[in-house]
Amino acid sequence: MRRRFVLLLLLAFGLAGCLKDQFRALEFVSISLDIEQKAGPLEGQVDTIVLYGQASEWKNGEVRQHGFVLSPTLPEPTLENHSAIFAWPRLDPDRPLFRKTLLWDSLPEGAYYIRAFAGYLLAGEERLVYSESSMVHVSPMAAVRGVRLMCKAGQAEVEGVFVNRVLNETFSNYGITCSTEPGALPPLPDNGPRLISRGDPNPFFFSDTLRELESGQTYYLRAAIQQEDGEMLYSNALVFLYENKDTDGDGLKDSCDEDDDGDGVPDSEDPAPQYKFICGRDEDLDGCDDCSGSGFPDPLHDIPDLDGDGICDSADNCRITPNPIQLDTDGDGLGNACDPDDDNDGVIDENDPEPTNPFRCGLDADTDGCDDCSGGVDGFGPLPDANPGADGC
Repeated sequence: MRRRFVLLLLLAFGLAGCLKDQFRALEFVSISLDIEQKAGPLEGQVDTIVLYGQASEWKNGEVRQHGFVLSPTLPEPTLENHSAIFAWPRLDPDRPLFRKTLLWDSLPEGAYYIRAFAGYLLAGEERLVYSESSMVHVSPMAAVRGVRLMCKAGQAEVEGVFVNRVLNETFSNYGITCSTEPGALPPLPDNGPRLISRGDPNPFFFSDTLRELESGQTYYLRAAIQQEDGEMLYSNALVFLYENKDTDGDGLKDSCDEDDDGDGVPDSEDPAPQYKFICGRDEDLDGCDDCSGSGFPDPLHDIPDLDGDGICDSADNCRITPNPIQLDTDGDGLGNACDPDDDNDGVIDENDPEPTNPFRCGLDADTDGCDDCSGGVDGFGPLPDANPGADGC
């Protein structure tokens, strides 16, 4: 009887050890999931979704399959119940990370529940482990990309774009809305329904022509998308000041005029296309713009350069003394080359030991050993800076 009891006890201990080892082995791996959204080139656009999975606490067993399962409706998708799966065979214990990059415009729905998974073999039995479920949701967005003025008065072409749209949805209308009120959300213009369906490009670009715009009026432009149920998606407003400008008065708007200022030089070659007295030409090489005198290329009547320093007299701070650098230390409008007192300290340059420093003028009326200008009065300003009582000694 005693012998039988000992055998039963040994058998119980052996069975408990086996169960203990099996219990520990079942917890050998866990799976985690991270999701990254990467922006595209357009404002608000999501270009790609990157899924990151990782196996950890790996003690034994063999991972024979791993990957990601997705579902737009099930909060916890599985291998048996999902709408999309991305899977690969064996996972190396030394490289427990795995990744999948998805192009957003290839996904037919607007939101997905996602889980990473691993299928492993342990003691001849296959088991599955999943990460916590995460949701990725990308909101569709519309935006105004730009405005192009048209030659006909009161008209402008506005370009819009629709990004992050759901491929499985059809949108019943789209276009550009225009209002003079900043917070207004006006209906789409009556230009007939225009559909956006699965086969259309994503991002989806479109444009509308605005008419009867008033010069000097500020407009608030929005790209608008209408869903099948009638709900509207509006972009942020682009503030647009419409100006029907005709610089040279030739009857052509600047947006359509190849020579806005009428100086005879095309805008593409003109450094100041809306100012006719500068056209960038200097055929006589006198340093003066050929349009500076007449408003069109006329080398014989451009504004002169008497001192020949390459600076036209109209802009030269020393008209009869060459000074191509135009240095004016004290900023009084006279270049150093013709200014008798470069630093405006009240002592002419020829008697000033430091003619460009208003705090050194070489005077010491109180014979205290300190320069009378060392304290100064107004620096480079117009007042003399010699002040013996405030020279610091």
